[in-house]
Amino acid sequence: MRKWCLALAILMTCVFTAGCSAKLSDLNEDTVYIQKKGQITGVIVEDFTKQYYDAEELQDMLKQEITDYNTESGRECVTLQSYEVKDGIVRVLIDYVDADCYGKFNGVDFFAGLYPGIEEYDLPDTMIKVKDNSSVSMAEVQSEAEEKGYHAAVVSEKTDVKVTSKILYISENMELVDKTTARVVVDETDENKDTKELAFIIYK
Repeated sequence: MRKWCLALAILMTCVFTAGCSAKLSDLNEDTVYIQKKGQITGVIVEDFTKQYYDAEELQDMLKQEITDYNTESGRECVTLQSYEVKDGIVRVLIDYVDADCYGKFNGVDFFAGLYPGIEEYDLPDTMIKVKDNSSVSMAEVQSEAEEKGYHAAVVSEKTDVKVTSKILYISENMELVDKTTARVVVDETDENKDTKELAFIIYK
């Protein structure tokens, strides 16, 4: 995920509860929130106690990066909604108009939408059915998803992913947090913890 300053390697992610926004002061995890109409909201939650930039300087840098990106893309597709530094933690709330905008701004593979859109990706052989934690072939998941009009999400970063409806299947490199949230699992012994392995979610 792109760095938006020299000293802070901060992930551009988001957290919201379905149907209502969470307070910035309550957020403790990086999460991607996929809204019903395709908009993406993001929040950075990062330790600020040992950084060499002051809060105002970091905010100005982020604003400039967003302005530059919107100018290059020719549309206002990224918006800084909130920025807060409190008790040694920086929290930033960012809105994206769609999944394509989120992926390009952050330099990651990212998809959110109706199921057929993930066919261009290198799909796993099996998925985990969250109802009973069983392993199901991807072919079977594809058939069900297409028949019933499910949605899908694809991410390539260590993050939580929150959607607005029940999660049905997740790839083996994810774990279920609650019925609408799944977390990408990264091997903590790996020297490079920022995953580029794709993670998949199928949801209603």
